[in-house]
Amino acid sequence: AKRMWHVSAQVESSGDNEARRELYRAQCNCAYWHGAFGGVYLGFMRSALWHHLMRAEAIAQAVSPSPAVEALDLDADTRPEIVLRAPWGAAVIAPHLGGRLVELCDHTVGANLLAALGIRPEAYHLGVEEAGDGGGHGEMAPLQARAEAAPSALSFDADEPAGLIDLVDGERVAVPYDVEVDDGLLRLRGEHAGVRIGKQLSADADELIVVYELGRAGPPKALGFAVAFTVLPLSLGREVEPGIVEATPLSVTVRQPFGELGLAIASSEPAVVSHEEILSASASLEGLKVLHQGTRVTLAYEAVVGGGATFGFELRLRALPGEGGKADKGVSA
Repeated sequence: AKRMWHVSAQVESSGDNEARRELYRAQCNCAYWHGAFGGVYLGFMRSALWHHLMRAEAIAQAVSPSPAVEALDLDADTRPEIVLRAPWGAAVIAPHLGGRLVELCDHTVGANLLAALGIRPEAYHLGVEEAGDGGGHGEMAPLQARAEAAPSALSFDADEPAGLIDLVDGERVAVPYDVEVDDGLLRLRGEHAGVRIGKQLSADADELIVVYELGRAGPPKALGFAVAFTVLPLSLGREVEPGIVEATPLSVTVRQPFGELGLAIASSEPAVVSHEEILSASASLEGLKVLHQGTRVTLAYEAVVGGGATFGFELRLRALPGEGGKADKGVSA
């Protein structure tokens, strides 16, 4: 909702009626909350809101362009994000969260390709855990009694969805990164367990380019370094299905069947690519229903750093057009 408020301010400044129409479409209330009739856990609803929100932002930006790199508090938590704008859309980085990429926004079609969902414990999950003991209280009891959720869907991880999540020997890096902006380049620097992590972000006409460099003081040491993404390809008006992932050591793509837009990631160095589905057990009128929320993709590298040795690689991210045909006509097509 806070992101919508920011786009609303852009639309108001632009005065463009078509942008306002797209904004109103993005204000359909159902996916802003969660309840037995659906809501935020329905990925196709989230994608639809982001689709129209990004179309509204694209029109507003064309009328009243913003700076190429700008610090904005998009989620109203008092800590600024960095917006890196490009011809294809924008990348939003949160330096205070380990320099993570919290949005990868496509303006050509309209999507946030990182709009997966962190899976949080909900009150009704207690009934699943206590089902053998006759759990279920008050008006939630009938819903809990019909629960048939897979155990994997009850693996909670409230970590916010993002890209460029750095992991050192399997541990997520969440320390604040220092920020430097230099002529359209965004440089981020942080440290975790003695490992210095630098990543530089820039954009060209088609891609987001991320250059990593790792180092450490002291003698050479082998470490595992990985970069993770939570991806939700655009698939308008369709239930989210298991992601179609195609991977080699140098590239990975994530799509949805008949989806409008996926994500392609290219690596300059060979990586071990793994992926898993993000599942939730979410309330519905029929009880708890297992829903696909997106796909988590991880690129893992073996590095030796220290003693003057560094390890570096480049990632290139771009939107991948799909087979879907609703992008130009809207969700109701």
